[in-house]
Amino acid sequence: MKKLFTLVAMALMAVGANAQKVIAEIDWSTQEAFNNWCSGENGSTAVVGAEGLEINVPAAGDNYWNPQTVVLNVEGEKVADNPDAPAFLAEDGQYKVVITAKHPAGHLQVNLGTWDDGVSLQKDFDVAEATDFEDIEVDFSEGWPADCFSNIHVLWQSGALPGLSVLKKIQVIDLNGGEGGEEGGEGEGGEGGSAIVGVLAQRVWRSMFLPLVTTTGILRLLS
Repeated sequence: MKKLFTLVAMALMAVGANAQKVIAEIDWSTQEAFNNWCSGENGSTAVVGAEGLEINVPAAGDNYWNPQTVVLNVEGEKVADNPDAPAFLAEDGQYKVVITAKHPAGHLQVNLGTWDDGVSLQKDFDVAEATDFEDIEVDFSEGWPADCFSNIHVLWQSGALPGLSVLKKIQVIDLNGGEGGEEGGEGEGGEGGSAIVGVLAQRVWRSMFLPLVTTTGILRLLS
């Protein structure tokens, strides 16, 4: 009984974890050149170096978004040839951006959105100095405001983060495993079915197995 309970619990949690899906990404450590846009305030620059995208901001700007650098840009429009294609970023969708980087201490602003739809959200927060590569996770799970079919972009806005930052990898992740991004640049496709299975698995876990994880339940399993 104990073995069965353990196997079922592990399977359910694994299915739930698989509901998350990468819908767009870039690995700057494998790129040869920076062909996106950097606003260049205060002499800031963006170039590809040995470890990734090097963003150098010599002095703080007058606001969080000066300078700003396009660190991920998924080319193409989903609906150009297929009006029934799913959105890159879907209304009420839940997302997060993961940026693997090393950077000075300061205040960072990250913008997620699409160009032609005119929809974007941004988050700003303090960061401690990272001398080795660390993951910065930026939460956009409050519900996306509208369906967006054009290019996904991520902006690194470092007006309050002077110094050298090195970005190795950027990912946009659909927390519900949606279909967005299956045709988008380096983005990886998703299957909506995995999200449904994940939700069902979580409901089964809560209704059938979570009540067993109590003092009484554990004693029963051990008896």
